[in-house]
Amino acid sequence: MLTLLTALRHRSAMRTAFKGRDETSLQPILRWVIKYIGHPRYIKLTSDVAMLLLDLYSEQTMDSPEIDDLLNQLHRKVRHCSELAQAAYSTQGMLDLLVSGA
Repeated sequence: MLTLLTALRHRSAMRTAFKGRDETSLQPILRWVIKYIGHPRYIKLTSDVAMLLLDLYSEQTMDSPEIDDLLNQLHRKVRHCSELAQAAYSTQGMLDLLVSGA
């Protein structure tokens, strides 16, 4: 999946590949994004895919309860990851102060 999405991004073909999908073909992609959105190695690719999917399918989310549930899971995962990043950034600031004062 990673290789495929990377190749699509390099060819600027992600929009074409994701356009016109129904809910059954959209679910595996959303599940993959939810699984790897917090992984530092894949954050750029997963955030690009998530933003593109939200752009393409934001108007159709209320039609499908499964897609709506997956988008809620994505929202919770992104919120959790951003809270972790904020805590890590604060800790880094505190460590920098301790190191510079020593």
